[in-house]
Amino acid sequence: MKKKYFNLLCLFVLSINLYAQSSSVTTISQNIDQNNVTGAALLCWVSVPSSEFYGDYHQNVYARSFQLNEDHDIHEPFLVTSVEIGVSRGDDITGTINVYYADSRDLSDPENVLTLVESKEHTFFSFADEAVAVVFGWEALIPAGKVLVVEVDLPPNQEASDNGFTNPSDFKLFAFGLNDEGETHHGWFKAPNCDIDEYINVNNISANPQQIIINVNGQETLSVQNEISSRVELYPNPVENKLFVNLPKDIQIQDLKLVNVQGKKVTIQLTNEYLDLTGFSSGVYFLEINTNEGKYTQKIIKK
Repeated sequence: MKKKYFNLLCLFVLSINLYAQSSSVTTISQNIDQNNVTGAALLCWVSVPSSEFYGDYHQNVYARSFQLNEDHDIHEPFLVTSVEIGVSRGDDITGTINVYYADSRDLSDPENVLTLVESKEHTFFSFADEAVAVVFGWEALIPAGKVLVVEVDLPPNQEASDNGFTNPSDFKLFAFGLNDEGETHHGWFKAPNCDIDEYINVNNISANPQQIIINVNGQETLSVQNEISSRVELYPNPVENKLFVNLPKDIQIQDLKLVNVQGKKVTIQLTNEYLDLTGFSSGVYFLEINTNEGKYTQKIIKK
């Protein structure tokens, strides 16, 4: 019978410098030393009795929640442009990186709603080739006053059988990179196959600190957001059916998206200077307006 447990793998870890940013980009991190991978974090996998088998790697989800205003002095909407993930061992496993915003940094709170902003798949290569993954191409806008959440969801090994692997070359896993120099706030972890269905403080499941490396690069959108907001008029808000959009002639709309609190985006069309929201359910939405002068986001309440 298989036994489920957390295993700290003894891996040879390369000391790698993280991606250096230009002066116009802000890097936020909760690691005291955000530049070096010094160990491997806990992970959920299943051992098997016979030594000829190597076990099955199961789903592991890691996250960090960043209080932008209080901890990082960011008080305007924050545009995420790249994400850095510490990798101790990758084995060419493809995971999903999700960027959310929330009202609270406490991911264990069932009342804390995470709103998905953007999601990307990324293949984490062998730790011998790449100890730190830098994932570019993000355009995730976090509203002012919200908590930024970065989640790394690593799927189970799809090739795993009931008896595990007989060939060690077939056994693949992802070991999250950590640094042991300290942190300003703990990370989060969940693993359904190890009976952790909801997020918990990752440090609570081990005597050794699990200081996973997740860094975020981006910039405040003060100039763009404030400039456009002073020239855009949306009314009425709250709205029943017709939301009127009043723009100066020099601002040209490229596309409009309405985002619900679950992060689902719907492209909508401006007709006769208003948006028809008749078919949308009552609740809170965020209207994303992409223009020739930048992106503007406004909270909308549908009656």
